[in-house]
Amino acid sequence: SVCDYRLFPKIANILVLSLWTTLAPRSWERDVTRKDLLDRALESEGKCGSEKSLPYKLTLTIINISLLLLTMTQAYKAREISIEFAETKYIALAISICSLVCGVGAPFLFVSASSGNRASFFFLSIVVSVISSALLLFVFVPKIRFTAKRNLSRGHSI
Repeated sequence: SVCDYRLFPKIANILVLSLWTTLAPRSWERDVTRKDLLDRALESEGKCGSEKSLPYKLTLTIINISLLLLTMTQAYKAREISIEFAETKYIALAISICSLVCGVGAPFLFVSASSGNRASFFFLSIVVSVISSALLLFVFVPKIRFTAKRNLSRGHSI
C-alpha cells in the first residue's frame, strides 16, 4: 500500500538526520595540545562535532528504542508460529546481546572519549563488531542449521 507502516522508521531516521545535517552541521575543530618555547604548535588534536546535536541525538535514540520495543512486542506475539519460521528466540537473544553490549559499552565510550580519540575509536569498533556479529549469527546460523537438517532428512545433499 501507499502508506506502509514499515517505511515510517526509515523516513523518520532520514528526516532527523537530514535536519541535523542542514540545521546543525558538523564541523572539524582542531585544538593545540602542546606548544614549543616560541608558541608554535607541536601537537594538536582534532575532532568533528556539532554544538547543537543533543536534540537530534535524543530524537534518534527515542525513535530507535521505540522500534526495539516494537520488535520485542512483535516477537512475543509471533512466539507460536511453526518451527520453520520461528525466529523469536533468536531475535530475543540478538536483542538481549545488543542491549547488554550497549549498556556495558556506553560507559566505556564516555570514559574513553575523555581520554583520547584512539581509545574511543577502539571501544566503538568493539561495540559495533560485537553487535553486528551477534545479529548476523543469531539470525542466519539457525536458518542455515534448519535448512541443512531438513535437507539431510529428505535425503538431499548440502
